[in-house]
Amino acid sequence: MFQAPTTRLTAVFLLALAMLGGFAMFALWQIGSLRDQQLQVNDRNRRSTLQLLRIQNTLNSLALSARDMSEGSGGYPISAYRPQVDRLLLDLADALRQERELSPAERLPAQNDLLEQQAASLQEAFHLALRLAEEGNQGDARRQLLEGVYRQRTSLSALVSRLLVQNNEAEERSIEDTLAAYRRAEETLLVFVGVMAIVMIAFAIAALRYNLRTQRQLEVLSAERGGLTQAMIGMQEGILRSVSRELHDDFGQILTAVNATLQRLVRSPQLAESESLRDQIEETRVATREALERVRDLSQMLHPALIESHGLPGAIERYLAGFERQNGIRVHTNEISLLELVPDDQAIHVYRIVQEALSNVSRHSGAVQAWLRVNLKGGTLLLEVEDDGVGIRPGIQRRDGVEWEGRDVNNRSAPAAGGLGLIAMRERTALLGGDFCLQNTSAGAMVRVRLPLGLEDDDV
Repeated sequence: MFQAPTTRLTAVFLLALAMLGGFAMFALWQIGSLRDQQLQVNDRNRRSTLQLLRIQNTLNSLALSARDMSEGSGGYPISAYRPQVDRLLLDLADALRQERELSPAERLPAQNDLLEQQAASLQEAFHLALRLAEEGNQGDARRQLLEGVYRQRTSLSALVSRLLVQNNEAEERSIEDTLAAYRRAEETLLVFVGVMAIVMIAFAIAALRYNLRTQRQLEVLSAERGGLTQAMIGMQEGILRSVSRELHDDFGQILTAVNATLQRLVRSPQLAESESLRDQIEETRVATREALERVRDLSQMLHPALIESHGLPGAIERYLAGFERQNGIRVHTNEISLLELVPDDQAIHVYRIVQEALSNVSRHSGAVQAWLRVNLKGGTLLLEVEDDGVGIRPGIQRRDGVEWEGRDVNNRSAPAAGGLGLIAMRERTALLGGDFCLQNTSAGAMVRVRLPLGLEDDDV
């Protein structure tokens, strides 16, 4: 028996989807974290560097002011530079405060403390020089500018330069960390792709094995169904042959005897004077003769005994004459004599195929004429029954109360199309080792059957 699609395949598929969704979320999280980290580090380093450059620029301005103050090149006393120096020292203090807030995480707290101490020492050196100048000690003030201020500024400038180098190194490390993070993301992606490839390959293998197992089961069931159908066809033919023989031999003989007896009674001198009785007996004899003909027709329909006496071509010609008379459909034929090549044990099946094909024409097609063509090519007998009716309509159709589908009628493993008639034709063709095809044509629909006879054209 067939099983529903296994839960294991469904579980593997859902697992693959879950892994895909989990990886997508993890990848997005990693990429977002990496982007935020890179932006924060780069922005912090950039702003810290800008403040260090601001400090460096302020130190340069203080150096120029100290030179002007010591040389007296502007014609102003040293004390006149106090507003300018105070403004530059305030700017330096503000830059130091902001730089401390933005300093990289790798910088030691002692470095920030040293930076502030040296800035404080520079501020004290300037204030000492200005105080000496205001007290009238111009020479001591100039020495303080040339020695103390210069020494403190140089030391502070060197420290700022080292911090700038550290910032650059920190930025390079940030770039390296970023590249490492990208490498980890790539490795994670490769691992995920590998795992997903393994999972999908396993899923494909499992699905393929399931499909192969299902296909084998279908083939077994199809073979069993074909064997059962063929056995039923054989059994049916045996029953029909037996019933036909009983009708022909027993009932036929009985009716023949009754008809002969009635005929003798009609001619009997005793009934010469009773005309009414003679008419009644005559009517009974006519009815008996009609019943006898009906029994013979029924016997012929159940099992065409004419195949044994007149051969397959003669039996089909007799059937075509009755078919045209009963249905009003003109059947054109050609090369029916080639049917003599069909072996005796296969003749009944070919007869039934023609019979069922024309029966479908009369029931479903609405045709007014049909064609029965027989050809032989390469040892293969080609039998075609075509009509000028409505053809095969796709989809489910209701014809004479029977629902059938006009697709996949040539697939033995597909659901039956067109009722038991098509099944019988298809299975009889398979029993003979041939090919069955039902298709639309420019005129209507056509049944085509190819039967291998093992003969060459020269053997005809």
